[in-house]
Amino acid sequence: MNELLLKRLEHLSPERRELVLKRLNAASGQGEQAAVIPSVSGKQTMPLSSAQTRLWFLDQQLESRRDIYNVPLFLQLHGHLQVTDLERAMAEIVQRHEILRTTFSDFDGAPVQVITPNPTLPLTMIDLQTLPETKMLAEAHRLANEELQKPLDLAHGPLLRVTLLRLNRNAHVLLVVMHHIVCDGWSMGVFSRELAALYAAFCAGQPSPLPALTLQYADFAHWQQQTLSGDTLQTQRHYWQRQLAGIPPLLELPTDRPRPSMPSYRGQSAFLPLDQELTQNLQRLSQAAGATLFMTLLAAFAILLSRYCRQEDVVVGSPIANRNRQELEPLIGFFVNTLVLRTDLHGDPDFTSLLKRVRQMTLDAYAHQDVPFEKLVDDLQPARSLSYHPLFQVSFALQNAPREDFELPGLITSPFAWENTTTLFDLSVIFKETEQGLIGAWEYATDLFETATIERMAAHFEVLLRALVAHPDHPISTLPMITPVEQQQLQVRNQTEADFPQHLTVVDLFEQQVEKTPDNIAVVFDKQHLTYRQLNDQANQLAHALHRFHAALDAPSPEGWLVAICVEPSPEMVVGLLGILKAGAAYVPIDPHYPPERIRFMLEDSAVRMVLTQTALKDHLPLSTLEPACQARCLDENLFAAEVTQNLELSRQPDALAYVIYTSGSTGRPKGVIVEHQSVANLVHWHLRAFGVQSSDKATLLASLAFDASVWELWPYLASGASVYPAPRATLLSSSLLTQWLAQNGISMTFLPTPLIVSWDHSQAVSTPKLRLILTGGDVLHRVPDHLPCAL
Repeated sequence: MNELLLKRLEHLSPERRELVLKRLNAASGQGEQAAVIPSVSGKQTMPLSSAQTRLWFLDQQLESRRDIYNVPLFLQLHGHLQVTDLERAMAEIVQRHEILRTTFSDFDGAPVQVITPNPTLPLTMIDLQTLPETKMLAEAHRLANEELQKPLDLAHGPLLRVTLLRLNRNAHVLLVVMHHIVCDGWSMGVFSRELAALYAAFCAGQPSPLPALTLQYADFAHWQQQTLSGDTLQTQRHYWQRQLAGIPPLLELPTDRPRPSMPSYRGQSAFLPLDQELTQNLQRLSQAAGATLFMTLLAAFAILLSRYCRQEDVVVGSPIANRNRQELEPLIGFFVNTLVLRTDLHGDPDFTSLLKRVRQMTLDAYAHQDVPFEKLVDDLQPARSLSYHPLFQVSFALQNAPREDFELPGLITSPFAWENTTTLFDLSVIFKETEQGLIGAWEYATDLFETATIERMAAHFEVLLRALVAHPDHPISTLPMITPVEQQQLQVRNQTEADFPQHLTVVDLFEQQVEKTPDNIAVVFDKQHLTYRQLNDQANQLAHALHRFHAALDAPSPEGWLVAICVEPSPEMVVGLLGILKAGAAYVPIDPHYPPERIRFMLEDSAVRMVLTQTALKDHLPLSTLEPACQARCLDENLFAAEVTQNLELSRQPDALAYVIYTSGSTGRPKGVIVEHQSVANLVHWHLRAFGVQSSDKATLLASLAFDASVWELWPYLASGASVYPAPRATLLSSSLLTQWLAQNGISMTFLPTPLIVSWDHSQAVSTPKLRLILTGGDVLHRVPDHLPCAL
């Protein structure tokens, strides 16, 4: 690509730039663009384009969310509106464009376009003039959102719906909704221009000024299906197969919520304006590198995603107009294609070098853009999941087309705001150039993200952009993203120096507490209880048995070896944890309610040689394929009663492993995370300082051992002489049962998930008078309930 030519095309929109490049290629004899698209749409049924076919199949599967492909054009109209001429202009557009009078039917197992010769397009009128002015606009917005969320029926149509809200004699709101299968962003521009031209002509008593169309969308669909097997297209498909070979199956953005098995497609948008100075600096940086502004923003966005995901191979999708032939420009239809853009960030390049990579990758992608996205999915056969989009989950785009004024005679027109409530991807970022600078719309899936998370990500992006403009020659790993406010917060949080005996582990802290308060109650479960002395004795007996078992294996490492524990809440659970740590091992907690396949994976992946469990659970453990390498011992069978009760004299190092906890595996296979003794001891000391734990406290252990909340629900209290109350699983079935259990046991400190706190009513809260402190987490607490009888 000629450098000078690329710079001259910088001011064009991505769509217009694609069109110019395609025509230049065609003029120079490159590609198959000289072939004429034949007009064959005289038939009443026609095949679908590739993009339409995919959307049709999705529509059959998404019966509950068929509104997610609705495309709006909402306008406020101030002035004298000629409703009859508006209705006539709409009807003329529908008659001009066959796609707007098309429905989609199943014919012998395959979808076909069914074109209606003489349709009627009803214009629904809703009169709001009788409403008070304070309520009128609110009702208009409600009706607009309702209209956008109302599904369109592909089989019966119409796929264009027009509603006119009358606010008063000289104020109206026009609501136009089309299904994406018959239109795209470019199409909405065509629709607007034709509506303006036709309305002006009809108001003046003149005929339509628009030239007749030589092609229809169905002609393009037929031609596309005929050319998909051409040599040039095959070459392009081979390019994409090489370019996207081995891409990561998922861009693992850290989410606020687990990924659902089926997305709801609910979404919201956050907005990030960039000032004019930063926008101009980005443009100058792009021009100096011989790149477009889109390429610069994409390179920066790839850095952001790489930092968030800790991946150096970043894949995003980017929409293109796909109108690379002049005869397709005046058509309404679903032409848009999606390019899969893969950025390689290996080697920690400086930003200038990375921009060169992105520039070449993007130009190559534009040169091979004719392959429909649907064909890429067929060719590459990625691992499919109903929970996320194939090939990419994040979309990025720049809209820098000049604003086209939409003018109707005798009327002042302006956009009518509507609330975005749907999204197709985890995250879609769309930047738009304005006279004031760039504005970024960050559209996100509310299944996954909180608003604050996306706003923080957008702020990080702005900091990153300012840094790369100032230091494009710096390695990308050195470019900052933290905002000044976050820097201040980090400085305050990092002032956490506190004296505590760093050589002591939680086992040491517990054994010291046994010497201080041997007769304090350590564990209470139902009618059972253990004093600190009894708990220490039983844990020591288990530790001696485990240590002898490990020695018999002739294992090379005396510390940090792993023992799994899979038990229900009980005193044996605490005995087992302490015994494992006292033996110099690290525990691997396994929830007994996990599916057998997950338990088997965790046992195999951690390579444990022993599982501590209970008699009722032993048959649930999938040990048949693991024995004799992995053995089970039941803590409730009194197998260790003959062992001595003295503390096992071991030198436990602070950097030795304390436990290995597995992630949820919501985005793939679970991963084991190792935690050292010094980290647990640090948490214990912080917890004791922060919350003033006393030996008289009664604290709950509600979390599963496989959840890291169990760490701060157990060890701080056993290091302070307090009593720990593991909760029976039945207690957790409802807030009322839990409240009753808390009151009966006189609990003073507890950790409760945020949704449970919010659901508490006043009567439940006041029934736990001894509860002095609630810790919470797991979700956003938007407000502190005023009826809580304790500190939160």
